[in-house]
Amino acid sequence: MHICEEWKPLEDKYGNLWIQAQEDPWMPGKGFGDWPGAIMVLNPSGVRHLLFDNGRWYRAFRDRYEAMTAAEVILLSPADASTILGISHSWMLNNSSDPRSHELSGELCEGVKTVIRHFADLAYNR
Repeated sequence: MHICEEWKPLEDKYGNLWIQAQEDPWMPGKGFGDWPGAIMVLNPSGVRHLLFDNGRWYRAFRDRYEAMTAAEVILLSPADASTILGISHSWMLNNSSDPRSHELSGELCEGVKTVIRHFADLAYNR
């Protein structure tokens, strides 16, 4: 049972990110990709590496990149939420006239709200 039934669509939308997908651990090496201005957030376990470039988040795999919303990135790696928020907010402050700033802000709000609701639901249903 959910505290609020409006949360169900959020779980349906993001539920697959909570599941630990099988991913071979790896670490980016010299010459990884063509992202000269990107910020990379590395996961010490070698999975779920993230890239931030020009207001957009990506998940980095050994052989490809996958675009993600900021909400999806927070849900994929909640332990890195403060880093994700800090990098995103810094970019938004320096690019406040870019329409992407407003979009990114909304994505961050949705991600934080979803994580809070998830843990509130768990606490409520103990």
